[in-house]
Amino acid sequence: MKNTDEKIIHLLDKVLQITRYIQWQINKKTGISPLSAQIIEYLGNASRDLRTPAKIAEELGITRPTVTEALKSLIKKGYIKEKVSPKDKRFKILYLTEKGKKLLKNSNLNYKDILKKSIKNTDKAQKENLFYSLINFVADLNKRGILPIARICFNCKNFEKNKFEGSKKPHYCKLLKQRMGNFDLNVNCEENLKRRSLWVKK
Repeated sequence: MKNTDEKIIHLLDKVLQITRYIQWQINKKTGISPLSAQIIEYLGNASRDLRTPAKIAEELGITRPTVTEALKSLIKKGYIKEKVSPKDKRFKILYLTEKGKKLLKNSNLNYKDILKKSIKNTDKAQKENLFYSLINFVADLNKRGILPIARICFNCKNFEKNKFEGSKKPHYCKLLKQRMGNFDLNVNCEENLKRRSLWVKK
C-alpha cells in the first residue's frame, strides 16, 4: 500500500508539472504570469461579491500584496478593470475587460481547456472514480487545514453523504432538498463558502 501511495503522489506531482509547463507556455505567448492567468480565470467564474482583492487572495491562498501587484499589472495591460462596490464604497469590485474575456475564451491560452482534451478521452466509469477520489482528497486537505478554502459538498453542513447508500443517487443536499449522485457533487459552491470555518481544523 505504501508503494501505491507513493505512486499516486508521484502522478499528482506530474499533473502539477504539466499544469506549470502549460502556464509558462501561455506566459511566453501573452506575457501574462501564471498567477495573473489564474486571477483572470478566477474573475471569469466568481460572483461579483467574490471579486475583490481580499477575496482573490483568500481563494487562491496567496498574500494580499502579491495579489495587489498582479492586479496592477493586469489593469495596466487592459485585461481587468475595477469599480467601486455599489453595496459598500470602501470596496472595489474587479471585472474582466473585453480583452480579458477574449483571452479566457481562447482555448489555446487556457490551461484548463488544454487539460480537458485529455480528460475527455477517459471513459465515464474511470472519470467518475477519478472525480470521487479527488473530491475526497481535497476534502481531507481542507479538514486538515492545509487547503484554506474548498467549497465542496463533503465539507458542507447541508450535505449528507451516502444517506441512500446503494442507490444511483446516494447523497442528499438539505439546502437544495435533492438527492445527488457522485457526478452531481459540487466543487465550487458559494453557499459552502459561508460555512467553511465550521469544517477546517484550527
